[in-house]
Formats: sequence, structure tokens, C-alpha cells
Amino acid sequence: MPESILIFLQSIDQWDWFILALLLFVLEVFMRGGFFLWLGISAGAIGVIVTFSPVLSWKTQLILFAAGFLFSLFAFFNYLIHCPDES
Repeated sequence: MPESILIFLQSIDQWDWFILALLLFVLEVFMRGGFFLWLGISAGAIGVIVTFSPVLSWKTQLILFAAGFLFSLFAFFNYLIHCPDES
């Protein structure tokens, strides 16, 4: 891995996660479908976690981000299956 990318990953803090969440929410507005919404929710949650626990390594942050995305996506599909459309 190039050294500049490694330096960037090591310097990720909560503001980077909040900015990513905001960008993903804006993308969701323009590219409907729900995919970016769940990525944005996961990024925002990691931003909150890093705010209260700033010693997390970048690897842990990325693993939590991926796990949060998969969990929120699974929860959404589970909701769609069990709650039929009322219209």
C-alpha cells in the first residue's frame, strides 16, 4: 500500500466520518434507491463511535463501518419482508 494512503488512513477522525455521511446522504437525494442511505447511516454511526472512543485504529473503524452497513441493510430488507406495503 502506498505510504500516502496509509498516512491518510491513520489520520481518520470523527469529522471525516461525518463528512462522508453527509456526502452519502446528498448522493441518496440524487440517486434514489436506498443504498447510499445505509452507507451514510453507518458512516454517521462510526463518527459517533470515534467521537467517544478516539483511540480506535483505522482498521477497526473500517471493519465497524462495513459491519454497520451490512447490519443496517439486513435490518431494512428484513423490515421490507415482514411489513407489507399498506398502499
